[in-house]
Amino acid sequence: MGRMHLFELEDQPWFPRLIRAYMQDHLRFMGDWSGPAYQGFVEKLKAALERVGQREILDLCSGGGGPVKIILQKLQAQGVAHQLRLDFMIVNEEHNDSIWNLG
Repeated sequence: MGRMHLFELEDQPWFPRLIRAYMQDHLRFMGDWSGPAYQGFVEKLKAALERVGQREILDLCSGGGGPVKIILQKLQAQGVAHQLRLDFMIVNEEHNDSIWNLG
């Protein structure tokens, strides 16, 4: 089978921003709803961050925030975010700033 060049519709410049924002919000909601699924990952991430003394996490493609919010909350609950003063860097130029309203 040859390579299939696929793309996400919402990443196209002509795609309506309102629909893109709705899709991001829905993905973020699903990420929050499925929070327990991230627990194993967060435990491994915590151990790795502590082992190497790293305090930055680079998120390469989290336009809507996706799991970033729930992962950061779980790290905060374990005291890691405070301990390491974690910085999340989102490099997606179309990211949704509303993910940082963690309240």
